Amino acid sequence: MLGELSVLYLFLGGTGAGCLAVCSLADLLWLREPFGRASCEDGAASVPERRVLALGFLSGTALVVFGVLCLLLDLGKGDRALEMLFSGTFNLMTAGVYGLCLTVALALAATAVRWLYVPTVATLVVRAVEVTLVPAALFVMAYTGFLLQMLGGFALWKSPLLPALFVLSSASCGMATVSLACLFVRRSAGVQRLGRVLAAADGIAIVLEAAAAGAFLALAGGSGHGATQAACANLVSGEQALLWWGGFALCGMAAPLALEAAGAVGRLRAACHRRPAPVSSSPAPSPPARGRTATAAFDEVVAGLSPALVAAAVLVLVGGVCLRFAVTGAAEQPSLELQDAILSQGLSL
Repeated sequence: MLGELSVLYLFLGGTGAGCLAVCSLADLLWLREPFGRASCEDGAASVPERRVLALGFLSGTALVVFGVLCLLLDLGKGDRALEMLFSGTFNLMTAGVYGLCLTVALALAATAVRWLYVPTVATLVVRAVEVTLVPAALFVMAYTGFLLQMLGGFALWKSPLLPALFVLSSASCGMATVSLACLFVRRSAGVQRLGRVLAAADGIAIVLEAAAAGAFLALAGGSGHGATQAACANLVSGEQALLWWGGFALCGMAAPLALEAAGAVGRLRAACHRRPAPVSSSPAPSPPARGRTATAAFDEVVAGLSPALVAAAVLVLVGGVCLRFAVTGAAEQPSLELQDAILSQGLSL
C-alpha cells in the first residue's frame, strides 16, 4: 500500500514535470529567450513574460525534487534507488530512475541560466537542453502512472488508461502552475497573452482528461475481474466518491473549464463590442487626483491573469491532488485478486 508521501509524489512529480514541459515549449515556440552576453544586450531580465518562465522553471524543478524526496522518505529505501541506477540492468523501474535523474539535471540547468548570469553559455546549448527536457518531462509524467501499474495486487492500477489520465492531469496542473507564476510579475501585454494561451490549452487538456477519466471508469466498470469492479464501485459510489466527483470532476475539471470558457466568451464579446471613441471638441476629463481605485490595484496584482483564471488554476491543482488520492485509495482495499490467488494456492495444496 502507498503512503501519503508516495501519493504526494504522484502529484508533485507529475505537476512539476508538466510545468517544466510547458515552460520549455513556451520558450522554444514563442519567447526564444537569449542567454549569455546576448541576454544583457537584449534586456531579458526586464521582460515580464520571461520572468514568468523563470519562475515556472524554478517551481517545476522544486516540485519534482520535493516529490522524489517524498517518495524516498515514504519508501525508506534511498540506497535501493542508487543500486538500480548503477546495477547495469534495464527495466521500467530503472528507466524511471534514469528519467527522474535526467529530468532533474536538465531542469536545474534550465533554471540556473535564468537566475544566474552565465556569460559563457550559448543560447543554442540552452535550446538543446529545453528540447531534451520536453520528452524527459513527458516520461516522468507518464511514469507516475507506470509506477502504480508495477505494484502488484491492485487490479484497478493495471488499466492501460491510467498513465494517459495522469499525463493529461499533469499537463493541466503544469499549465496551472505557470499561470499562477503570472501573479508575481508586473503586468504586460506579453503576460496577458501568455495567460490567455495557457487558459485555452488547459481547456483542451481538461476536455481530453475528462474523456480519459470516463474511459477509465468504463473500462474498469466493464471488467470481468471482481477486484477491478469493486475498486471502481469504491471510486464511483464508495468511500472515494467525494474525492472523485467533488474534488476531481467538479473542482478539477468542470469548474475550471467553465471559468476558462466564461473568460474566453467575455473577451470575445468585449472585442466585438469595442468601438472607436467618438471625436469630441471638449477636453478629456482629467484623471482623479487621488490614487488608483481598488479595482485597478487588484488588476495590477493579478497582472495578466484575470481573477477567474486565478481561481481556475487553483481548482485545477486541487483536482489533481484529489485524483491521485482517489485512485490510490479506491484500489487499496482487501484485493479480490490476492484473495483469489491465495485460494487457488490453497486448493492446489
